[in-house]
Amino acid sequence: MVYVAIATVLLAVSLGANAQGMTPAQFGMHMSSQAYEAVCWYEYQKIFPNTNTKAYTQCTTQSIQKKDDIQKRIPVDQQQEYFSKWMPSTMGVLPSAYASKCGSLLESGTSETSDNEGDVLRDQGNVYPFRAFAYCMMKTLRERNGEEAIQAVKDERTHSLKDFASTLLERENAFRALHGSKPMQLEGTLMERAQKWSDFSASKCSDDHIPETHPEYLLNGKPTGENLAAGFLIGNEGDKSGSVYGAANGWYEEIKNYNWNGGPHRGVTGHFTQTVWRDHEYVGYGYAFNPNCNGGQGAMFITARYFPVGNMQGAFEENVKPRIK
Repeated sequence: MVYVAIATVLLAVSLGANAQGMTPAQFGMHMSSQAYEAVCWYEYQKIFPNTNTKAYTQCTTQSIQKKDDIQKRIPVDQQQEYFSKWMPSTMGVLPSAYASKCGSLLESGTSETSDNEGDVLRDQGNVYPFRAFAYCMMKTLRERNGEEAIQAVKDERTHSLKDFASTLLERENAFRALHGSKPMQLEGTLMERAQKWSDFSASKCSDDHIPETHPEYLLNGKPTGENLAAGFLIGNEGDKSGSVYGAANGWYEEIKNYNWNGGPHRGVTGHFTQTVWRDHEYVGYGYAFNPNCNGGQGAMFITARYFPVGNMQGAFEENVKPRIK
């Protein structure tokens, strides 16, 4: 099981931000945080194949916590000032280009800018504090990664949300392709059973693998494989796709522990090998959230159920291949 509380966090996604009910400073903090978190997401979660879930966690957690602390603890008329002082410390987590190009705009809090990134952020043409910083972050993201990065932010964060099962399938199949494994397909019974297991795990606030004695361990009389992920929820419960990148990336990042020479591995590798296992043909995914877990902080539970079964002793050499050069 991968604990996504360590590996990733979920982000609040704004589908068309609205300034109604916010002060200008609060709206500016919201939009600039959204831009910052979108950069964290793309640079460390979406970018492929060299993901960095640890950096993503640090990056987004700092942003969300600092903004929440300011809004809860600081008087409204002082929030813009504190945001300008506190947020620059988060820039060091990102590639240096963002701090060098945009850091001073965060400290100044200015809205004045000749850039125009209102479409990707969906700020509805509002003028607000920190707008220059938010636009600079999107512009720098484009300069570093091309127009496809901006389109990804629009498609999966600011203009729409991506279905969690499609996101998981796409990401796992992309990792599999790196090792010459054929793409998997979603299968109805596996989807139903994975969802039931996620619901069951959420109901008891505990994530354990399905026992081999369980009646749903077998499909058509044959065993199934499984990957699990669980963790704290930060942000919008509806943003399932934000968590599944962390799950899939976290599973695959165990490749760093795998010993290709056949000796002992350097750490946990079972989620990685399950992901790229060549014999897998079908998969099902489940997602559940319980706001009462973790002392009322809430937790989400992800299940991936594979068929045919993977991680079989004596079959690793033929099913887990090095990356194709």
